[in-house]
Amino acid sequence: MKHSTFGSSEGRLVVYFHGAPGSASECAVFDLPAKTHGVRVICFDRFTFDYGDDRERYYEQMALDVSEILGDKETVDIIGFSMGAFVALEVSARLGARVKNIHLVSAAAPLNGGDYMAEMAGAFVFKLADRHSFIFYLLTQYQKILAFLAPKTLYKILFASAQGGDSDLSRKEEFQAFIFPILKNCFGSESSGYMRDIESYVQWEGDLAWCLAKTTNWHGTSDNWSPLAMASQLQSDIPGAVKLEKLEGMSHYSCLFQAAPQIMAQLSNE
Repeated sequence: MKHSTFGSSEGRLVVYFHGAPGSASECAVFDLPAKTHGVRVICFDRFTFDYGDDRERYYEQMALDVSEILGDKETVDIIGFSMGAFVALEVSARLGARVKNIHLVSAAAPLNGGDYMAEMAGAFVFKLADRHSFIFYLLTQYQKILAFLAPKTLYKILFASAQGGDSDLSRKEEFQAFIFPILKNCFGSESSGYMRDIESYVQWEGDLAWCLAKTTNWHGTSDNWSPLAMASQLQSDIPGAVKLEKLEGMSHYSCLFQAAPQIMAQLSNE
């Protein structure tokens, strides 16, 4: 599967799983801190991979690709952001003992683990994906049109409910320059892959009994895309050594921006 590389061209291997909406360019958040600490970060362009309805093939292909990139090195570190967290966990399950550390940032937990919908900004989308697939498809096509013809309108819709650190972040031109191409790719040529991940997520049962890797949850206390209770659920569902890092006042993307340099620093010191 095609992937993009950030940070150092060599060094410790980290695999980043972007969110949904999202794209591989999202991983640029890690580029500078990864270079600073001599870490190589790769991110799969997974929305471009056509696996049909075979989800097992989807996860297995990425696990195989990670193993091939890893080569003779013993272990890999995994980072999953937002809904990319569930994909990161599914791939990690297939890599087994080769995964040393898992970092989950603003992670979305299984929906069957609690009553989260009332607190989630994306609840409407998840309900459509779960119960009304054709309407979900039409909504995605509408977002696709906006991404090309009126990207600022799409941006305002997606970040209308931004709170905490995301409220300040969403008003910055630097963040808008970062996120606009991501939204254009996600809702453009990669929209079918985006839809598959959303539909897979709402059906994800989240059996995490296998996960014995050292895991850290980075979560903003003001996150209304993935409520803080989701981080607590993941902390209790993962039997391995799990740490919850609460970032005060941060929301979804603001948590990612604040956690990225801290994650790279931690990995370089191990």
